[in-house]
Amino acid sequence: MGRPKKSVSHAETQTDLPKPTFSLKDLRELGKKIFADQFDKLQGQIDNLQSKIESYEKQLKLSDNARLEDKEILMGLEYQMEGVVPDTVERIQGKLTEKFEEIEEEFEVVKSKQSINSEKIYQQVNKNKKDLDIIEQQLKARNVVIYGLVEDEEEDIKEKVVSLANDVLQLNNMKPTDIEQASRMGKKKGDGLSRNTFVKFRSKKARDDFYNKRKLTPIGEDVTRNIYINEDLTKHRSQLFHDARKLVKSRRLHSCWTQYGNIMMKRMSTDKPVAVYTHEELKRQCNQIDDMTLSSSSETEEL
Repeated sequence: MGRPKKSVSHAETQTDLPKPTFSLKDLRELGKKIFADQFDKLQGQIDNLQSKIESYEKQLKLSDNARLEDKEILMGLEYQMEGVVPDTVERIQGKLTEKFEEIEEEFEVVKSKQSINSEKIYQQVNKNKKDLDIIEQQLKARNVVIYGLVEDEEEDIKEKVVSLANDVLQLNNMKPTDIEQASRMGKKKGDGLSRNTFVKFRSKKARDDFYNKRKLTPIGEDVTRNIYINEDLTKHRSQLFHDARKLVKSRRLHSCWTQYGNIMMKRMSTDKPVAVYTHEELKRQCNQIDDMTLSSSSETEEL
């Protein structure tokens, strides 16, 4: 049998470690040493910067001396070139003047071509505007606008138009089915005034029959007083007709009216009717190009 193992207590297995013995004096000495090391490093950096500054000052002095030498060389060159430079400059100026004149001539040619092209573009734009205005007016060929037709809260506008056609204009055969659309124009007015009435007929014949009877509207009767029937015009033609009526009121024109969407006028009572399409044509007809005032005279529109 072997020997019994000797039991070792926990207290016997612990190793005794030395305890720190730093004193307050030791800590002060350590702090002084760290401060001294940092101070030495800082002093070294300051010395290094001072050395660089002295080196830069030397370089600046050398540079100043070099600049003086360069200045002397330049003065010598200027003296040598005193007689050469003016001739050279004069020759260069002459060549530049010739080149500038060539460029100026080319510019005038280009400008002239641009002017011609701009005029062509301007004419083409006006032609396109006129074509669009003609098409728009053709689309309005079955329309009329009625002014002064009394507006009620609950109304059948088609029945009102039919009643106007048969009872007042004496067509006698107008039916609601002859009207494709009838409506009031714009927002409802709060002053009790009636809005204008837009009417689109199903056929050109029905529209012409209705429109051609417009002069039969008796003036003075309450039911039809101040009722006017006009053609539905494009914005341009409507403005042109408005200005023509102003000229009639001021007695610069004898009369004006619309016919199939065209603005017709007579300058004198004995003149033949003439159709006008632009404000310029209207001015020429009145012989008032310089002082005639129109609401659209400032427009560039030329149809």
